[in-house]
Amino acid sequence: MQTTSNAASGNGNGRDLWRSSSTTESLQLKVSVMDKMGITYAFGSFAQLAAAQKQFRLAAILWGAAEQLGEESFRAAWAEGKAMKMH
Repeated sequence: MQTTSNAASGNGNGRDLWRSSSTTESLQLKVSVMDKMGITYAFGSFAQLAAAQKQFRLAAILWGAAEQLGEESFRAAWAEGKAMKMH
């Protein structure tokens, strides 16, 4: 899987997409605190922006990353819930 910086620069136009979006600062904050659900949402937002700018390859990469993170986050939350002790 490509890193976010590689995905963003995949076709040259991605750099402008990342810089122009207000979601960039939010993504940086989510990454700094490892908020996987927030990162997933930001990737989805970037994917929508990429698709709107007809950068379909970049959009597919970002949607794939968002889906993978979303599934991982769900599995982790599910396991945490199952591990809870009920009194």
